[in-house]
Amino acid sequence: MANGPSVKSLVLIAAVAVVAGVVGSYLWQQPGAVAVLGGGPPTPIIEFPKDEVVPAPVLEFKWRGAADLTRVVVIDLADPKKPIIDRVVAGDKYAPIDEERSAFVSGRQYHWFVESQIEGGTRSSTAAQFTMR
Repeated sequence: MANGPSVKSLVLIAAVAVVAGVVGSYLWQQPGAVAVLGGGPPTPIIEFPKDEVVPAPVLEFKWRGAADLTRVVVIDLADPKKPIIDRVVAGDKYAPIDEERSAFVSGRQYHWFVESQIEGGTRSSTAAQFTMR
């Protein structure tokens, strides 16, 4: 009896590696592709604002790779229990309404994220931060 993996195990490992390489290579070549292996909604990626100082009149949240319905959450770090924005929107951007826009305070730092929502579940983006000018 030999110590170590059997020939069948080595063949299976090699086959899995080849399939993973082919799938990964294909996805890598697709411009703007968001890979979701295993099903469910794609993981959204925040585009703007991210590590920026933003004037309130031009504030618009933008992301990519989300499902049709996306939950947008913006939190004031000075009062994180009460989000300034927490709403579900269609598309890949959201401009705050006047009431939301007026809640932002100049010089404060905010965190925000989006959640892609479909019947199969949700996926959240990594949180981004910005400072209000």
